[in-house]
Amino acid sequence: MGAVALLACGCDDGMDGREEADTDGVVGSTSDGTSSPNATNSSASTTSAGTSGATSPSTSADPTSSPTATDPTTASTDPTADPTVDPSDPTMTGSESGSESSGPVGCVEGDTMVETCDASGNDRLFTCNADGEFVQTGTVYGCTVQSEPGAGTRVCPGEVFTRSCWPIANGRGRVDFQCDGTSDPAGGGFSNIDQDYCTATSGPEAGQNFCPGEVIARNNCPARRNYYICPEDAQDGTGFASEAVLDCNIDGGMWEPLHRGVEMRRWYEDGHRFRALRIDLCDVSLRVRATTSAERGQRTSSWASGDDWMVAAINGGYYLGGYAPDGCLAFGDGQEWPDSGDTNYRSFIALGEDEVGISPPGFVVNDPFPGFEFVEEAVCGDAVLVEGGGAMPNPNTSSRARTGAGFSADGNTMYMLTVDEVGGSSGVTVAQFAQYFEALGDVDFAINLDGGGSTTMWARGWGVVSDPSDGPERTVSNHLGVFIEGGVEGYHCSD
Repeated sequence: MGAVALLACGCDDGMDGREEADTDGVVGSTSDGTSSPNATNSSASTTSAGTSGATSPSTSADPTSSPTATDPTTASTDPTADPTVDPSDPTMTGSESGSESSGPVGCVEGDTMVETCDASGNDRLFTCNADGEFVQTGTVYGCTVQSEPGAGTRVCPGEVFTRSCWPIANGRGRVDFQCDGTSDPAGGGFSNIDQDYCTATSGPEAGQNFCPGEVIARNNCPARRNYYICPEDAQDGTGFASEAVLDCNIDGGMWEPLHRGVEMRRWYEDGHRFRALRIDLCDVSLRVRATTSAERGQRTSSWASGDDWMVAAINGGYYLGGYAPDGCLAFGDGQEWPDSGDTNYRSFIALGEDEVGISPPGFVVNDPFPGFEFVEEAVCGDAVLVEGGGAMPNPNTSSRARTGAGFSADGNTMYMLTVDEVGGSSGVTVAQFAQYFEALGDVDFAINLDGGGSTTMWARGWGVVSDPSDGPERTVSNHLGVFIEGGVEGYHCSD
């Protein structure tokens, strides 16, 4: 169980080798609404039944390192260990290969028994001997997940390992892999036993498959905007369900679904145009990542749209020439940037497995990152906007476009907020920005990130939804984005 690391609060709680799985290519049912992704519309523009708009992440050259339809993982074992012995069972004794190990007693000679899923993730086979004692006569070895998410997970023979969103033919879907037990100590492989997905039958996504939780928006203005979601109970080729119907005022202030667990809000208030994201960090399919050092120096839209699994993103931290971090911490994909380093005038926001946190100005947190040992993704900022659920004062009177990010008190909801300073919107001071951030709801802690001409928010299906101050979108050092990982639990969730 993780916690929220917030140094300022004075409290203690303060793609990667995926491959395509086989599918039978079943096409989903149709609807009688031609503006729905389920509808068959001969006049609508369509794509071929390929993976346009749903390109799979790059695959590993080693076929044993990533899930496939027939063998998603490969088990490993210690070649020096005695495969007939479970070291965690004090009733078992070591012996030569093929010899008997004593087990439960009181049986009839020739009876057999299976002990399923022992501490090593294997099944053990027993046969009753002439003395009326069960002795181990064999082992059915389980499987070990080799690729992320969930690498290293041990799966017992016959058990199912589910990818909540995974590449399949013509897109992606939820895939169940069953461990095929084996007598080979090297371990068993997996078989693809089920796929659940929705198939779009109209519009630019026609013929593509989508995971449960994915959303397709239809801008049917001037009448309305429609949002369709692939339901949780989807099977093979299920149609989309209506998730929301909103009016055509994009600044209406309603929360719009981008994916299950990701919502966007666009509104205009007091002469300021705002864009916000609300992200459920406990959603099984979602994970947040920051730019790696090798990816630095891109526009937010370029960085985000280059990953077909990205849902939404914002610009990140302060930087110098060459896009070097300006006296602050930068992490991406579990690696610290080589020119990164926290200073006492910078803050940073960090995420890792089961834990998130914010370090405010006045603290210096560098390797080994005390209190933030979990950090895998981080971008830097400066002023604290919200602390303990309250907006913080700030003497800076400059009105600018601004970007910020923060968390709820339990660390399980993340918020991102931008405000424009062009196109009929004036910027805000840091103190004003803090008040608007607090008004989002259950924000407990938030910091100010790089703003001005850097301020950008991007959402899949909508593109850049903020209005960059420079006119053209600025190339920035790093970014924060939420993407579909397809894991087995909320990666950052502290529950």
